[in-house]
Amino acid sequence: MKLHFQLYLCFALIAFTSSVKSQDVHFSQFYTTPLHLNPAQTGLFNGNMRFAGIYKNQWASVTTPFSTFSGSVDFSKPTSKSKENIFGFGFLATTDKAGDAGYTTTQLGVSMAYHKKIGRWGDQFFSLGGAASYSNSHFDMNALHWDNEYEGKPSGENFISTTGYSDFSLGGEYNYLPGQYSNFTMGVAVFHVNQPSLSYGGTWNAILYRKYLFNTSAEFKISQGLQLYPKAMLALQGGYRELNLGTFMRMRMDKTHTSKYNVYLGAWYRWNDAVIAVTRFDIDNLSFALSYDINTSSLTKASHGLGGTEISFLYTTKLMGMGSKKVYCPRF
Repeated sequence: MKLHFQLYLCFALIAFTSSVKSQDVHFSQFYTTPLHLNPAQTGLFNGNMRFAGIYKNQWASVTTPFSTFSGSVDFSKPTSKSKENIFGFGFLATTDKAGDAGYTTTQLGVSMAYHKKIGRWGDQFFSLGGAASYSNSHFDMNALHWDNEYEGKPSGENFISTTGYSDFSLGGEYNYLPGQYSNFTMGVAVFHVNQPSLSYGGTWNAILYRKYLFNTSAEFKISQGLQLYPKAMLALQGGYRELNLGTFMRMRMDKTHTSKYNVYLGAWYRWNDAVIAVTRFDIDNLSFALSYDINTSSLTKASHGLGGTEISFLYTTKLMGMGSKKVYCPRF
């Protein structure tokens, strides 16, 4: 009986993250979740307060839908009157639910980063950041059925249905921001530095291996009112890997210098897994996007190519009394 339980949990720990190639929650719109992507991105944006939220619903055509929500708020504070360097701090909350047994993980975390201006013209930043979080995972034991129960006997299983763990991550990033429509970013982060263990009693334990995540992005001006935003990320964890790369094309809908109204069309490819179509809209300081995963992996026999939907938003603003430094960061 324990073997069946272990097999179920092994599947859940992998499947509830929406990817057979990662043990962590992941999003197709990885660039809209800065605190998930790299703690070094905390606080580096135009303004001094940023809200981000994203919701993912996946595999509804195969089984009970897997759903994930993540929300964050982070703040930017210049560290001196010259406003050359920036301190960032933020808060993150994530909940993920998967499978018939409702395998649910809830994470609460804090992150901090320091952004040091480098270069003669102040158009480059080197950032270091770190994050700490606590996660709780649980599932509904009553939703599981064992061989013994079909014979009218008790299941005989003595596992606990809840576990929790603390987690830590570190990251670094380089940003080159020469102008409003030109930038380059390259970063690396290490998640699960302490390699926490998930235990449900008995002899069954699972270790969250360290995850190494590399991210890069750029912005190029093609013509007046038209820009390209290529982005990519590579995640390595244990024996699994995830590569996601693609680009946005932004079309400015107004002729003002601030570009308050924009429309984006984009496409990404998650290697050996999915093609991702994305559309995005900017309305002043508010941005929201919709994407859909078209499954291309061996799971297409069951999914018929139907992957998942993501909806995200970003909102930046300025709080009186905090101060802010103008940096030409991309809006996502």
